[in-house]
Amino acid sequence: MANKKILISQKSYYMQLRQTNNTQIISSNRAGFSERTGRRIEKFGVLSSKERDWKTRKDPLCGVWLSELLPLLKDSPELKPITLFEYLEEKYPDKYDNSILRTLQRRVKDWKILSGNDKEVMFTQKHIPGQMGISDFTILKSKITIKGKELIHRIYHFRLAFSKWSYAKIILGGESFTALANGLQTALLKIGGSPKEHRTDSLSAAFNNNNDKKELTDNYNALCDHYSMKATKCNLGKSHENGSIESPHGHLKTRIDQAILMKNSNDFESIEEYQYFIDKIIERINKKNKDLIEEEKKYLSILPKYKAQDFTILYSRVSLNSVIKVKKIAYSVPSRLIGQTVKIHLFDDHLEIFYKNKRTYSLDRKYYNKDDKNALIDYRHLISSLIKKPGAFKNFIWKNELLPSDDYREIWSIINNSNNSKSSCKYITSLLHLISKLPKEKELDVSEYIMNYYYKNNQLPTIANVEVRFADKVNNAPIIIIKQRDIKEYQQLIA
Repeated sequence: MANKKILISQKSYYMQLRQTNNTQIISSNRAGFSERTGRRIEKFGVLSSKERDWKTRKDPLCGVWLSELLPLLKDSPELKPITLFEYLEEKYPDKYDNSILRTLQRRVKDWKILSGNDKEVMFTQKHIPGQMGISDFTILKSKITIKGKELIHRIYHFRLAFSKWSYAKIILGGESFTALANGLQTALLKIGGSPKEHRTDSLSAAFNNNNDKKELTDNYNALCDHYSMKATKCNLGKSHENGSIESPHGHLKTRIDQAILMKNSNDFESIEEYQYFIDKIIERINKKNKDLIEEEKKYLSILPKYKAQDFTILYSRVSLNSVIKVKKIAYSVPSRLIGQTVKIHLFDDHLEIFYKNKRTYSLDRKYYNKDDKNALIDYRHLISSLIKKPGAFKNFIWKNELLPSDDYREIWSIINNSNNSKSSCKYITSLLHLISKLPKEKELDVSEYIMNYYYKNNQLPTIANVEVRFADKVNNAPIIIIKQRDIKEYQQLIA
């Protein structure tokens, strides 16, 4: 027990035991020290632990701390111990080694505590029901794949400050206005009301951070007005001011990571399945706060009848390739629109195409990637022209993008390596023409049939074979049989 510090809690416990008629030996053993220490406590009272105020070795910084290092610290309190150590190494070669670094770290820490700059104080806030909702974006550490392909995405996270009600949505692009507007409005519709204030960090989608005269963007200002919310933001670089959502970010990401471990896979069949996976996690979080949520709902403002605009309006002319360009991405559209200027509603995850204010088509959205062809081409838009000139397929700039899946790219590779260019192009375009008549979900069935046939027979089936195999699925026009009437029947009608 020698030289072992006795805690105040041990001494208090010893005295409690003695007051209940336990002997010194029993009380000392239970408290964790010797009987002699117990006698000293009873004789002299509760012993104070006097800290040592003398040094046990020579100060390794003697001669430089007061004269050189301390003045440097006073001039620049942000200096770190490693910087001061490197200063000594450079100025006094071979005099100071790594053994003094820990001493220097303790010395700098003590000086900053006793004489350094004041630290920033955090002021815990009292949240009022129905007062504040907070939006932010976060990126998962876990790698998520959809059918084996990595999904580049982030999570939009909304939270009511009082009740901790949460909502999370997968965002495929960046922190854009469309992502913010769509996520926020979906969250408000789910909770059934809007708070008086909406807070974000300095999102460029919401604030003109480089313009002091006009702080809010027009779109974000209109969005907040639509839901009668006051727009606020935390100061630039002060993420702790958004603490009601910054800390829950970490908890949410941890929950998702743990749920993926329990699932034993980070792969999903579709984005919809992945979103449902996140929805179930959020549902469990909200269930724990159901009483506070029900209380806060009473203070939320009634939602307007219609949603606010949560898309960007763009215009593009359809090229002779039957393609429009949107945010550096080429999208194919039905060829009947060639030469026309169409209006585009650009959402976070899809595009809607309008001609003369009539919605004509909807497309999945693709985001720019410098290592990609940056094109989304649907063979169904182009096949009516391509079947007339199949040779154009071989050197088409979006050939790979035109083929609907990797299986079809493999089929093209096989036929292209085993046949001449003309017959290869004829085969693949005829195949595309055939599957364009099938329901879209049958594309996989056709490719599986062709690849299985190839592995079994070491050659691809003919287009005629494929057509026979899927004849009952092809959307051919119905055959109408007209019976020719005898002319004498018409004569009878005249009579």
